Amino acid sequence: MGKTFVEKILGADKGAIVFRKPDIVLTHDNTASIKNTFHKMGGEKVFDPEQLLVVLDHNAPPTNAKLANQYQKIRDFVKVQGIKKFHDVGDGICHQVMSYHAKPGMIIVGSDS
Repeated sequence: MGKTFVEKILGADKGAIVFRKPDIVLTHDNTASIKNTFHKMGGEKVFDPEQLLVVLDHNAPPTNAKLANQYQKIRDFVKVQGIKKFHDVGDGICHQVMSYHAKPGMIIVGSDS
């Protein structure tokens, strides 16, 4: 019998435990809290800036000063970390934007639904 779609992508047989590094990791407006946790854990530089996709869409446009400040902190973090896959307010919804970066065979994980 042929392999399933998932078996082909992961390169493992059904029932196997697989550890794979994702090709893309999506995060969105929650990046501000993730950034804080990253720094509390002693993180300074992200391991692979090319792996990260950051999209600002959930609270766009910001409706108060707190959200506007969080968005600016995210923009600053993205710049300092050298994250090139950054989509600011108005670029689209994270799920749709993510699809533009996807290629066959990629493993993509996201912090949203």
